[in-house]
Amino acid sequence: DLLADLRDAQELYRTATSGLAAQQADSRLHVTIMNTTHNPVLVQVLVDLESSVSIGAPAHLWGEPSTMRDMELRALREHDELIDAIADGRGDDADALARAHVAIDFELISTAMRRAGVLAD
Repeated sequence: DLLADLRDAQELYRTATSGLAAQQADSRLHVTIMNTTHNPVLVQVLVDLESSVSIGAPAHLWGEPSTMRDMELRALREHDELIDAIADGRGDDADALARAHVAIDFELISTAMRRAGVLAD
C-alpha cells in the first residue's frame, strides 16, 4: 500500500535524529513520494532535477548547524501536508505543496551564496 509506505517513511523521518539520519530519512521519503507516481520517466526527471538544484542530493544539507533543526522541522510540517494531500486525492494541492517544498533547497543555496559574497541582498 503506497499510502502506508508514505506514512512509514514519514515516521522514519519524524523519529530520526537531527543531521545525517534526518537527511537520509528525508531522501528515502522523497523517493517514496516519487514512486507513488508509477511513472519511471517522471521519477527520472525528478531525480535529475533534484540532483541539479540540491546542494547535496540525494541528502539535503539544511544549512548551518544552528539552523539545521529548524529546517528539519519545517520539512516535517511540509511533508505532513503533502502526504495528507496525496492521501486525500488532492492532486493540485499536492503539486503546489511539492513545488513550495523545493524552495528549501533554493533558500539554502541563496544563503550560502550570500555568505560567500557571491549574491547580494
